[in-house]
Amino acid sequence: MQVYDELDPDLKFQRNIPAAGAEFWQSLCKNGGLPKRRDIDPVAIPPAILPHILLIDVEGKFPPRFRWRLIGTHTTNILGRDSTGKYIDAVLPTEIYNKFIEPLCWIIANRKPARVWGHADHVDKDWVSFENLIAPLVDDSGDVTMIFSVAHYGNPDR
Repeated sequence: MQVYDELDPDLKFQRNIPAAGAEFWQSLCKNGGLPKRRDIDPVAIPPAILPHILLIDVEGKFPPRFRWRLIGTHTTNILGRDSTGKYIDAVLPTEIYNKFIEPLCWIIANRKPARVWGHADHVDKDWVSFENLIAPLVDDSGDVTMIFSVAHYGNPDR
């Protein structure tokens, strides 16, 4: 889990893992449409990005509520906790939560992916930097009901 410092809709990734996540997500887009959750075949996910995947449920309309559906082992190992199944507003303090969801709401409103980066300040690991892909997944009616993310954490120099 992280607090986003920047949002880049041009997807100018600095790290290979989130860039590979963006390529995978893009491969799911058919005929210019957004992918659905069921379009993700776990067998087709590149093995290098598998431990870096996060899925966030989007519940309700604006303002939506967000819940961690899946948090990959890369993230849980780096941050030292697993919040899978928990509502994000129940895990994060209000001021951090409000900043955390800004890019998620941007994804929902703009219906396109973005690159986000920053530091994991709120878990007392401000030395840990991250770069993530965050991208929308839709249901059959076209509503964004899930955020697909691929996260890379590490020292700022890596």
